[in-house]
Amino acid sequence: HTRERTGLASLSVRTSVCGESGSDVYDRLTIFEDHLVRDIDNGNFPEEVNLVFITHGLTLRVFLSRWFHWTVDEFNVRPSSAPPAHSSTATL
Repeated sequence: HTRERTGLASLSVRTSVCGESGSDVYDRLTIFEDHLVRDIDNGNFPEEVNLVFITHGLTLRVFLSRWFHWTVDEFNVRPSSAPPAHSSTATL
């Protein structure tokens, strides 16, 4: 699959027959983020709260792109666009 991915935006490539593309993950995370923002706006979390997400690298990168409103081009050129190392953290 490496040859198929060359030159293509990582949001548009499926990594396996049954796997999700970044675009699939983006769609799924849109619903999650909408609910998260609504819960925050409705006061469903204490004012001083820390949220911890344990997830896969692509999902983390797509979440960050949604949260910070990155374009596809920004998603692909950010230094953080490389897959995070195993057991790494991202702090907002």
